[in-house]
Amino acid sequence: LVARYLRREADLFHALARVIRKTTSPARVLDIGANHGLFALFAALRGARVAAVEAQATLASVVKVATLANGVDVDVFHNAILDVPAVVEIAELGASNDLNEGGTASLGAPREAPMAQVRTASVDLVASEVFGAAPVDFLKIDVEGVEIPALRASLGLLGRGGVREGSVE
Repeated sequence: LVARYLRREADLFHALARVIRKTTSPARVLDIGANHGLFALFAALRGARVAAVEAQATLASVVKVATLANGVDVDVFHNAILDVPAVVEIAELGASNDLNEGGTASLGAPREAPMAQVRTASVDLVASEVFGAAPVDFLKIDVEGVEIPALRASLGLLGRGGVREGSVE
């Protein structure tokens, strides 16, 4: 199980590196569900223009600190990616709850876990704010069980052919 996970992660990083190498101008990378920011940092260290979105405040801060410590620029957004504008409650980082990992996976979770409020945003909005009308060279979506709403939140970008390559976990 662990070996399969590591192979999948390695394949994802290899695909991103290939896209960055093939792109003549700085690649545009959108990391939805950035977690601790390794994917965003990997791309930025290779010269990509990166936007990272993370629902958990602590992890969004970790991404910001990591990019500063490594001397790269990443636009970090503390939002939950959903297809409707709202303020939602998610479990805080480290909430012990067998039903979820926290973050957007905790939408609708029992309220025994410490909860935090976060604004939602769409992939389309983040992409247009950071990249304008330019296409995204690589889109990674890893949002712990809310992939379908995240994809619906990407319909404008996807509908106009605005994503060259991507991965949905």
